[in-house]
Amino acid sequence: MKFFIFFIFFPLIIFSQTEKKEILYDLDNSIISKETFFKKIKKNDTSCSIFESDSVNKIKLVKLQKPQNEIFEHYFIGKISDNHNEILINEILNLTNSKIDNKDFIIINFFKDESVLNLNQKLLIEHYTSIKSYYKYFNKHEDLNQFFITQKNYAYNSKLVFNDTNGIIENICFKDSEFFSDYILIFPNQHYILKRGEYRIEMIKKFIDDYKEGKLEILFN
Repeated sequence: MKFFIFFIFFPLIIFSQTEKKEILYDLDNSIISKETFFKKIKKNDTSCSIFESDSVNKIKLVKLQKPQNEIFEHYFIGKISDNHNEILINEILNLTNSKIDNKDFIIINFFKDESVLNLNQKLLIEHYTSIKSYYKYFNKHEDLNQFFITQKNYAYNSKLVFNDTNGIIENICFKDSEFFSDYILIFPNQHYILKRGEYRIEMIKKFIDDYKEGKLEILFN
């Protein structure tokens, strides 16, 4: 199963994008060859994360906490402009009455109304907002600003959730997404990691910790 899933999706999604430069990273963030990369990815406890920008795919090996689970995570990276950053901070203040310092982290969990699908299951917004350890983590750190935001036409009744009344949040951060749940993590240097679709919420905290420890420099250079 490991080989089937990986070697079907990995070549189609990444190596087929020949117009972009590809850089492969080992577990310790050192650059490695394709030969070494594929040799290591065959191990049952190793997978990869793809960080895609406009010009390059940075593909990093990661250790799986649960080797039996297949994990192939695709992120988008870039840098928000000074103008968009200022607009975003002002709009968050307008919607949530939360003042953000330019040196703070901004985390937005964004949701569209998936109830239109008539699925007999828990909504994604219900799932993510019910993880109390998630927003309690942010409440303990003054430099972390996390928000649950819904699309302009999606009114969700919760004191934890704010509506993108003017559509500004979506236009700046999630304009082209086709998914019902996304998040963006904007770092103090205005670089960001964007995840489209369902996600492991613990990765947000990991990215923040890695940034503070200087482990994300390979993504920003």
